[in-house]
Amino acid sequence: IILATGCRERTSKQISIHGTRPSGVFTAGTAQAYINILGQMPTKKCVILGSGDIGLIMARRLTLEGAKVCGVYEAKDSPSGLTRNILQCLEDYNIPLYLSHTVTRLFGEDRLKAVEISKVDEKMAPIFGTEEIIECDALILSVGLIPENELDQDFMTNQAGIFTCGNALHVNDLVDYVSESGELAGKAAARYIYKDREYKSIDTNNEFLYFLPQKIHIRDIENEMTFYFRSNQVLKNALMTLSVNGKQILKKKYRNLKP
Repeated sequence: IILATGCRERTSKQISIHGTRPSGVFTAGTAQAYINILGQMPTKKCVILGSGDIGLIMARRLTLEGAKVCGVYEAKDSPSGLTRNILQCLEDYNIPLYLSHTVTRLFGEDRLKAVEISKVDEKMAPIFGTEEIIECDALILSVGLIPENELDQDFMTNQAGIFTCGNALHVNDLVDYVSESGELAGKAAARYIYKDREYKSIDTNNEFLYFLPQKIHIRDIENEMTFYFRSNQVLKNALMTLSVNGKQILKKKYRNLKP
């Protein structure tokens, strides 16, 4: 069985936004579904929290459909999305991007009426006294995707015979990588019935947001394999190394890494 179901989106509950719980709070994927599939406008005036690619794309799409996007607010000190999306989705449409800002409170009973925006410090904690109220009827959340998996290098989950690919494996920036992982998982599934399997876990330091696979087959240690990861911070001229039993078997340099 090969699964390619994608990720779950983080919700307002998972990032602990205070205030009431009115309608009008959407994940970016939900807002996208309203427009693309249902043909309905979820907002006339909104705030977007998070600078992930789906949020950036929705800022442009909502603007083209006639909505007012007050701004995109990002808690980190650098944007999360691709540079081309920042240029094409925000700058080309004069949509402001505010770094080191987050939503700290919601207002409204039946429907969202306003949000409170605060600046954050280097630990992304809200700074008292910087609060600003912005009137809007919707808050669009683009605050991360959650792939839930425990894998070996053949994309098999901890359930024997069930393999994963696409965004269920790893949050991909380009659809080309989704297709590539599907092909690799398919080949691995075809090989599955012919191999004995003995695993060793991969340990990482705290500079990784996640690293896949978490386990590798001892018998396949000499073979080529693909690793997927995200750093937990912006890094320049980073060096990643991989060691087995104290012996370094791989090192690779990256000019720029972003979460």
